[in-house]
Amino acid sequence: MKKYKQILLSLMVISGLMLSGCGSDGTNRQVDIHYLTDITGAGIPYVPYDCGFYYGVTDAYGAYEFDPYDYQCEFDMFGLYEDLYIFDEIGPLNGLRYECLPSIIGGYTGDFIGPGSFDYNTDDFCLIGDY
Repeated sequence: MKKYKQILLSLMVISGLMLSGCGSDGTNRQVDIHYLTDITGAGIPYVPYDCGFYYGVTDAYGAYEFDPYDYQCEFDMFGLYEDLYIFDEIGPLNGLRYECLPSIIGGYTGDFIGPGSFDYNTDDFCLIGDY
């Protein structure tokens, strides 16, 4: 009977270890952070975003997470009326491709009214990054 309990315990431990690996997609994702800001660099909070594996709303600093090797982020601009910018920890980012629909406004960040800026309409969804 003691041997049976040892075998059962061993099987439970092995099963637990095997199951603990379930749910992983098997990749080590990279994460980077950018910021959605106003002209002063102050973050714009609560903007819904979807960067594929990373999604949610921007935090109090305007931060959002993304995979730097697959940078495709969509932002819901509903209700936003101010000029917006994309920053990293160093400063404004120029040269990120963007397209906003349904207005069909697009271009590259920094080409609108200043470094890191982009144009949009208040009811747009804007795709920013490598797409």
